[in-house]
Amino acid sequence: MPAPGLGAAIVNMRVLHVVRPAAGGMVRHLELLLPRLAGAVLGPARADLGPAGAGLELLVAAPADLADRLMDIQTPAIQFSPLPWSGPLWRRPWLVPGLRRRLRAIVEAFQPDVVHLHGLEAALLALPVLVRDTTRSGGRPGVCVTLHNALPALPRQTPGWLLRRLEQADALIMVSPAMSFPSPKAIFIPNGIDLAENPPEPFGPAAGPLRVAVLSRLSREKGLDLIAPALRGWNQQERPLEIRIAGDGPLLNRLRNEMERSRLGDMVHFLGFLPPPAVRRLLAWSELLLLPSRSEGLPLAVLEAMAAARPVIATRVGGLPWLVNAGAGWLIEPNCPAALREALVEAWARRHELETMGQRARQRVAVGYNVDEMVARTLAVYRALQTGEPG
Repeated sequence: MPAPGLGAAIVNMRVLHVVRPAAGGMVRHLELLLPRLAGAVLGPARADLGPAGAGLELLVAAPADLADRLMDIQTPAIQFSPLPWSGPLWRRPWLVPGLRRRLRAIVEAFQPDVVHLHGLEAALLALPVLVRDTTRSGGRPGVCVTLHNALPALPRQTPGWLLRRLEQADALIMVSPAMSFPSPKAIFIPNGIDLAENPPEPFGPAAGPLRVAVLSRLSREKGLDLIAPALRGWNQQERPLEIRIAGDGPLLNRLRNEMERSRLGDMVHFLGFLPPPAVRRLLAWSELLLLPSRSEGLPLAVLEAMAAARPVIATRVGGLPWLVNAGAGWLIEPNCPAALREALVEAWARRHELETMGQRARQRVAVGYNVDEMVARTLAVYRALQTGEPG
């Protein structure tokens, strides 16, 4: 009998993705991952299975606004189920019981083989439901968690209760080698980029203001509040500079007001959220990318900029030291406006070298950060969870 919603296709694995309220890199990760998972063929083609082969049926449980944004990738193999979830749960703890009831109902109706939880908050919400309940005749589904960012440390190490909760999952996917987790369940699968969809962008003339792009969610961990103090007293006559910031988030008004108070409004421009084609146009305009984060996993914004052959100024956090090296940009200390200013001064002084540095940046992401490899390794995790065999 055909699986619901898939016509004559044969499905041999159902995967439920649970996503917290998100923007920026996590959403872009899902836009890359989900359609490629939906198109995956899990086993050898067989005549009795028809041309579709054997693949996945995906259900994405996500906040309604995020589901709306991801609707562009909907196919017969990807369906969405909205969650009444807005904002961090530590600010709205009263939402937790209702969300858990909703998740329990989704799991019971969909009967997934694997549940893939995206982000720490999704794991904390869903793991108690998945561990306590038996939802299939063969037991509960296999559960994996992708940690897209570094775990919180209070003040210097991750709390024990948090580690014990995450240990309830069957697999823990880390996107960065810096995200060490003391568990044999930890698996390193770096974010990937499609180089064919992100061709190198030709450099414009090295004249006029130095053109700097920022692709980032406007939140504290991204460190964009360091730009104003870093540029205080900047000499626009001697080293003209233009920064265009693409992204949205809770700090938008605060950052915009800070730039105005610091008289940087003519130098720093806020573009809001940009869809992928507009992001590529911004990178084509730019000469380098800036990301002064306080914490990171392995940001897709940096991968996309490097694929476009743009060097990067980034902080020495998360997976960035593994990525931004070999002459592909500058690594600076986090929370340090002086270091950010110094890197911008040096980039201006070495402006004639930026194109060569950008070529090195593209070569760097071409090795080890391929989206097809990311998908293949994710599928291997699913298979191991479904069969109970080591991945």
